[in-house]
Amino acid sequence: MELFGLTGLARRAAGGSYTKLEFEKRKVFDPIRGLAETTDKLGPRLEGRDVQDIDDLVKYAKREIAGLPENIREKVIGNVQAPLSYDRSALKKPRAELDEIADQAMVMETEALERAVRNAALYLAGWVTLLLIVAVFVIAWSPSTPEMPALTVVLLVLLLILAVIGMLFLPLRGRMLRNRYIERIDKLKTRYIEVLGKAAAEQIEYGMRLRREAVAPLTRLIEAQTRIQTEQMNQLQAAQQEIMQIEVDLAALGKTGLRG
Repeated sequence: MELFGLTGLARRAAGGSYTKLEFEKRKVFDPIRGLAETTDKLGPRLEGRDVQDIDDLVKYAKREIAGLPENIREKVIGNVQAPLSYDRSALKKPRAELDEIADQAMVMETEALERAVRNAALYLAGWVTLLLIVAVFVIAWSPSTPEMPALTVVLLVLLLILAVIGMLFLPLRGRMLRNRYIERIDKLKTRYIEVLGKAAAEQIEYGMRLRREAVAPLTRLIEAQTRIQTEQMNQLQAAQQEIMQIEVDLAALGKTGLRG
């Protein structure tokens, strides 16, 4: 059909590209079309986890503050409370880029693909035709001799082997096209994961910041009390060293008095 141009007529009669029709028939692009719906679930999941963690932290912080002595509790600056809103813009920003990558993954270079297959089929047809011509020539020539009576059969078997080898070119070409397509899809997949991973990392960082801000009054109090306690410990250690030095000086003074 390729030799006589019938494939193009059949393709047009079928209503489009054979390759594209086969891809649609086998629903090759359905997983790609479902990517947007799948990735859109990431935002609500992260939000639900962040909100739950923040609520738990707020309850814990309020309980700890309530258990502090009155004089320390009065030093708490600000209120421990959950945020009034939650921003998911970090995951919404790359939506256009993600959709673009998905669209690129669904782009089939049907014309180039079909042209490559058509050329391979033409090469194969030409190869087989050439071998048939040679086979007819061998049969008509009948090169067998009394010394080599089976020469004609040997040549025909050799031509048959060459024909089989030529037929292997078509699946080999198909595998090459398949590997090239897989390589392109893998690159797009890597890019998709990188874009989505970067957005998810920003959203996670935002959630961690909300956690820190929600319990900031308690953490500031702890840091302040820790700093005060550290300063007091340093002062006590310095005073202890001074006392020890005084004791050493007094002991030395006592020994000097006894000698005198």
